[in-house]
Amino acid sequence: MGVGYPEDIVICILLGADMFDCVWPARTARFGQVITSKGIINIKSSHNRNKIEPIEEGCPCAACRDYSLSYLCN
Repeated sequence: MGVGYPEDIVICILLGADMFDCVWPARTARFGQVITSKGIINIKSSHNRNKIEPIEEGCPCAACRDYSLSYLCN
């Protein structure tokens, strides 16, 4: 059984679940979306084409550290 959204995972943890099967992160990425602390960003959107900032300022992950929104958009 798959879990649909991040909020569902939190609820399941509170209910005692500790193992999950979820296609949502892979499906989200396949559609050109990234998950941030402020919500979901569509990196394929044309308004990201010239943005040189990372996906999320201050995030230490490799994607945010090494690539700009413009790079990921193209």
